[in-house]
Amino acid sequence: MRRKTYLIFLVFIFLSCGFIPSEEDEKPFIKQYSLLKLDRKPCTNCVIDVKENHVYKILKNGKEVGEGKWHLKQPVDFPGYVIELENGPKWMIYENDTVIDYINR
Repeated sequence: MRRKTYLIFLVFIFLSCGFIPSEEDEKPFIKQYSLLKLDRKPCTNCVIDVKENHVYKILKNGKEVGEGKWHLKQPVDFPGYVIELENGPKWMIYENDTVIDYINR
């Protein structure tokens, strides 16, 4: 019983510290980003369209050529959230960023 109480306490602390982003936290990241490289090759007219349902679409010349998942992370050394794209760069992508360096499908 004591272990169960401890676990519930840890879950409560985790949730109350804001580690789970809300829809309001996600809104600034839901937009289109210019994409510089697709599959390690320069890509003109490429866009990453980040959608509300945690999916992003890769568009090339306006046509969908791929998709992936995304989520927000809260780094220890940064006071806010950053977006992480499946198959995308492993460094932080901030709320103000408008360009994604690469996506490898």
